[in-house]
Amino acid sequence: MRRLRDLWFRLMAVVRPGTMERDMSEEFAFHVEMEARKLEAAGMAPAEAARTARIRFGNRTMNQQAARESWGTDLFRDLAADLHHTLRQFRRRPAFSALGIGTLALGLGATIALGSVVRSVLLRPLPVTDEAALRVFWSDYDWRGVEFDYLAERSRAFRLGAYSSDLSSLRSETGNTVIQAGVVSAGLFDVLGSRPAMGRTFVAGEDRPGAEATVVVSDGLWRREFAGDPGIIGRRIVLDGKPTTVIGVMPPGFFFPTPEYRIWRPLDLDPASDQYQGNGWLVVLGRVRLGTSESLVADDVRAMAIALGERFRYPAAWDKTKNAHVRPLRAYLIGDLGPGLLLLLGAGVLILVMAAANVAALILARTTDRTQEIALRAALGAGRLRLARQIVTDSVTLALTAGVVGAAMARLGFAALVASLPLTNGMAETVSLDWTAYGLAFGLAAVVGLAVSFVPVRSLLRGDLQGLGSERGVRGIGRHTSRVHGWLVAAEAAVAV
Repeated sequence: MRRLRDLWFRLMAVVRPGTMERDMSEEFAFHVEMEARKLEAAGMAPAEAARTARIRFGNRTMNQQAARESWGTDLFRDLAADLHHTLRQFRRRPAFSALGIGTLALGLGATIALGSVVRSVLLRPLPVTDEAALRVFWSDYDWRGVEFDYLAERSRAFRLGAYSSDLSSLRSETGNTVIQAGVVSAGLFDVLGSRPAMGRTFVAGEDRPGAEATVVVSDGLWRREFAGDPGIIGRRIVLDGKPTTVIGVMPPGFFFPTPEYRIWRPLDLDPASDQYQGNGWLVVLGRVRLGTSESLVADDVRAMAIALGERFRYPAAWDKTKNAHVRPLRAYLIGDLGPGLLLLLGAGVLILVMAAANVAALILARTTDRTQEIALRAALGAGRLRLARQIVTDSVTLALTAGVVGAAMARLGFAALVASLPLTNGMAETVSLDWTAYGLAFGLAAVVGLAVSFVPVRSLLRGDLQGLGSERGVRGIGRHTSRVHGWLVAAEAAVAV
């Protein structure tokens, strides 16, 4: 309890210093007055008693300073003073402040926006379980039902699923709506490891002849077309002119293979149909069985290719026994977007580096302009670290302000950025600028603020600090600053090229 009281006291000393100072002054005056009254009671004259009481309690300013030091809040008070000085300097030089904040905000905004796209497309987990275990087989949309069943019976390393795409007509009170549908094998959702938010997914046999017409719907379709009705499970809707039972609703954020797909219907794998034996129309994917090594996966793929050659006859133009391979699911879904997005992010980072070099040069020039001020503060007793801390406070405050502006710029321009990127098949719906991006913005701003303060702080600490008040000291700092400024400009030009 005592520690909590001490912590609360120190917190109040930081957030309400005026109240604490007033209370301390009143307490000091109270004790002096009590001592004076005691002396008066002993027979001393009032004026003499008051003077003696003040002498006994000592110098009021020194006592109050000692009390402040006992609070343990000197660092916070110094930082608050540095911040106040920084904000006053910003107001005195609005052009410098606007230029520095605007330059850095452009670099931060571009990096934040592009970083969010890269994170959403390349890094954010897909809405499946254990994404690394999922592989897509060669020959997209070219597998027949008979081939899928044949491989599913023989694969040792995979549990297989298959899907294709189709358009379905959903009848509602306002008319018919054409929606993108996934036509899937009964075990596909189990292969993906995706569970519905309500109801169930397909079970064995529902992709075979004679099964009841069923459908699983996306969260977005459920909310838009059925007003989020919690009684949707078991309800019969008219899909492609046939009554179809809704058996499940997938959770928010789920998509497969792309966000354009709003419903999933079971395949009709009928060995008696021409489609089953005819042209290929399926994509086959599999989940690597637990404990299976990559070498066994490769062996199984080769074995499946050999088995296909023994069972089927293929023309040379689309021989499935040749070039047999599997791809990671993410590589299959995003295609060749990865290198382009990383290239754009790299360009954004280079813009940020150029902006940081610009701001470092500005702060270095401003530090040079403040040489006489720094010399005066040094003469009054400010040490190297105290002066360096002021420069770091200036840089970090400017960078954090630029972070706020950059985050706002990223938010305002994010939709236009996403629209300009080659994100097809509804993949743009998976890209978002969330709180992680804003946290990254401020973290990156703090790092950049520390980085851009390094050069002027190093210049200050390597200068003739003891002689700053002299002409020789000013010239020494000026020469060193000019050299560093030249290096910054050269580095910025190199990055630009």
